[in-house]
Amino acid sequence: MLKKETAEAIIAADNALECLESAKKEMQKAKKWGDADMVVGGFIITYVKRRYMRRAIARLESAKYAIKSMHVKFSDIADKIPEGFEGTDLASFHDFFEDSLGSDVAIQDQIVVVQKQIDDAIEKLSAKKEELSRVVENARRDAMRGELSVKDGE
Repeated sequence: MLKKETAEAIIAADNALECLESAKKEMQKAKKWGDADMVVGGFIITYVKRRYMRRAIARLESAKYAIKSMHVKFSDIADKIPEGFEGTDLASFHDFFEDSLGSDVAIQDQIVVVQKQIDDAIEKLSAKKEELSRVVENARRDAMRGELSVKDGE
């Protein structure tokens, strides 16, 4: 792998990690509002929870875009980033208009699943980035050794 491509992959990984961390924070907020929704309920709490969920999904899409820009190196990780929430349209309808404990629990379960998927993606991407950073560092060290050998031979 060329040094420039590896450096670009590390930058893409940094961008994706930033997006994933942001999505994780949005999901934590959604979960807190979801907890309140289960206890208190109400349209406004549901709306705020859903707003954080939408923000998280937008950040996940940005992470996927960053990863896919270097798809050869990270294609396995891009597949691990969640698309969103299962049955979102139907779940949204029930969450807003039925506003029952059952629908709130179902949404909370989905939030927890997505949070786990985000954590897994962060872990895998961080490991891949570290691996690429070691490759760059080793190449830099090898290049420096080569320069010293040439100077010693003069």
